[in-house]
Amino acid sequence: LDGVYKYLDGRKEKAESVIRPRIKELLKQYKDDAYLSKRLATINCDTPIDFNLEKVKFGDFDKKAVFDLFSELEFKSLLPRIQAVSGSSPNNSLNEGQYAGNKFERNKKEFKYTLINDEKSFKLFLGKLIKQKEFVFDTEIASFDPFSSELLGISFSWKEGEAYYVNFQFSTLPTGRQVFNFQLKNNNLFNYKNKEDKQGVKINQAWLEKLRPVFEDEKIKKCGHNIKFDIEVMASAGVKVKGIYFDTMIASYLLNPGTRQHNLDALAFSELGFEKISKEDLLGKGKDKITFPEVPLEKLYLYSCEDADFTFRLEKKLEGQLKKEKLESLFAKIEMPLVEVLVEMERNGIRIDEKLLGKIRKEAEEKIKKLEEKIKKEAKTDFNINSTQQLREVLFAKMGISAMGIAKGKTGFSTSASELEKLRFEHPIIEAIMEYRELAKLLNTYINALPELVSKKTGRLHTSFNQTVTATGRLSSSEPNLQNIPIRAELGRKIREAFVADEGYKLVGLDYSQIELRLAAHF
Repeated sequence: LDGVYKYLDGRKEKAESVIRPRIKELLKQYKDDAYLSKRLATINCDTPIDFNLEKVKFGDFDKKAVFDLFSELEFKSLLPRIQAVSGSSPNNSLNEGQYAGNKFERNKKEFKYTLINDEKSFKLFLGKLIKQKEFVFDTEIASFDPFSSELLGISFSWKEGEAYYVNFQFSTLPTGRQVFNFQLKNNNLFNYKNKEDKQGVKINQAWLEKLRPVFEDEKIKKCGHNIKFDIEVMASAGVKVKGIYFDTMIASYLLNPGTRQHNLDALAFSELGFEKISKEDLLGKGKDKITFPEVPLEKLYLYSCEDADFTFRLEKKLEGQLKKEKLESLFAKIEMPLVEVLVEMERNGIRIDEKLLGKIRKEAEEKIKKLEEKIKKEAKTDFNINSTQQLREVLFAKMGISAMGIAKGKTGFSTSASELEKLRFEHPIIEAIMEYRELAKLLNTYINALPELVSKKTGRLHTSFNQTVTATGRLSSSEPNLQNIPIRAELGRKIREAFVADEGYKLVGLDYSQIELRLAAHF
């Protein structure tokens, strides 16, 4: 601030050419205010403060009292954070400090979770299932891809505290005797014709066929958490789920659209005060992390049964909340029917022209190479353009480009896109760097990445359309995000051309003309 006024007072001729007259007058007129603002914004380090860091260290607290208070005040987004800072929930029967593995013992002792692992138990289970008018189901697969991953098992629940896990994996011994596996590693179970693979692993097709009439009966209501995923898993197994009735994730979203805490673990905690077995509890972390097929069946069935049981409990609670908030019509007539539409969209996927992307890749790589040469020629030195430190050194130290108005961090002046934009006309190298970065981003994010995401099974690209992410109610797309394929740059438009329709079909682009504003005006 001193420098600004020294500049104004001492170099009037130059000041008028750099600072606009009106700004200059305002600076002079409000000089006292400027220095007052500076004083107010400056930390006073001379103020005596009686402060002891050890005494204010975050310690233990009454989790039950905090949980009850947050529940009463409806701090839904804060409830899961109690769990994060405390490591356990208020209503668990676990003692403090016990390891996460005890959750499995807790579930075994406190709930009636049943493993269906032989013909006798399956027959008894099926007899109960066919009598139900409504049930929750949850699938377990080997990976997170519902279109190509192998089915490990399905859990069912229709009564609080009770659930069943039907295990579909078993191996065939050399003697021909079939043995259900409690742990299978690196296997391929995606075989619904009952043929053995190289490792002798099968899927129990007979059980799947007996369950088919139940899943395909529209009169029997099916519920789940993120049920779209489970429907896709079943469709990949050759079973079309009908009678889709309730999704607890969508219900939670309608009740609290401003938060993203709609996963089952967070909901079980915030709505029911229960800390579930997390994926980290089940799979571990770091170098010790395992995959779903490697999880011992003894743990997998308790984990899956818990998912089904607490989805059932949440359904009963959230259903009442939807009615109270008068959201049941929106839920039943718009959101739930949309699930089946999204399933079909995701399963269909979209085809990409990989040959065209290959040509675009070559073109982009050639342009990037030329830009790299141009940048180094302008800088008169060889350096790593992708290194922020080296780029900063070249631009501001070696080339002497003015850094006036450029944001400065701990390591020096920023070279972010927004900051370089300020220097666009200072030197030709800036324009070249910005173009280089844009092309490199398109190459890495889209041109190289999209072909890798094409399903080997279908030959198409499958995205996930999310109903429960945006606060406005719009759909979002992920893995990959197909809603932000660039269009402004020439190369971005070429990337869009690589999305093609099958022979006999056409791609059609449709857009609303500010329909939200028109509806708002009408109301």
